[in-house]
Amino acid sequence: MAVESTDILLRKSELQTNVASLNGGRLGRQAIVHGVRHALLPRVSKAERLPG
Repeated sequence: MAVESTDILLRKSELQTNVASLNGGRLGRQAIVHGVRHALLPRVSKAERLPG
């Protein structure tokens, strides 16, 4: 039985913060939907991007 692309499901981790040491952790319940903007990473405004 071959693995199809519909069989693969990506999920976000439980912890998502601005502190690198706190990111990750257990597998969360929220699935990452393919083709949706900002599904993987949160949206960052232009005001947040400019100062770095």
